Amino acid sequence: MNNWILIADKSSTKIYNCSKEHPRPVMMAEIENKDAKAYESEYTSDRRGRRTSALSSSSFGRKDTAKTKNICDYTHIISDYIKSNLNKHQFDELIVVAAPELLGEIRSEFNRNKIKILKTIPKDLHELNEQTLYTRLRSDILDSFPV
Repeated sequence: MNNWILIADKSSTKIYNCSKEHPRPVMMAEIENKDAKAYESEYTSDRRGRRTSALSSSSFGRKDTAKTKNICDYTHIISDYIKSNLNKHQFDELIVVAAPELLGEIRSEFNRNKIKILKTIPKDLHELNEQTLYTRLRSDILDSFPV
């Protein structure tokens, strides 16, 4: 049984392959979000419009920031990649390990695309190498795989 572990944060996503027989993760792919570290001012050129009246003041435009849109676009790219490989039967089960602030966005996007997640782990582990990752997630990974 072929299982994938998706480890994500706002700037990069790494996808590892492992199985019950070979539990050490091996990196299969990496998806970068080059705009993740950009400042809000780098996304937009102008300020939102404002309207002032005698009673109140309000702003025009969406409440979502450009960074929020960037995260939505990024999770959509991740979801498309996973969906494509799922349709090609490249893996059987998916475990998602993501920074807590990104995990909700990933779940939402995966639910929209009907991608089943075996287990989610709210941890920010994207900078670990394969050996350290295996050590940190050994019990979570081995307990999650179907027998």
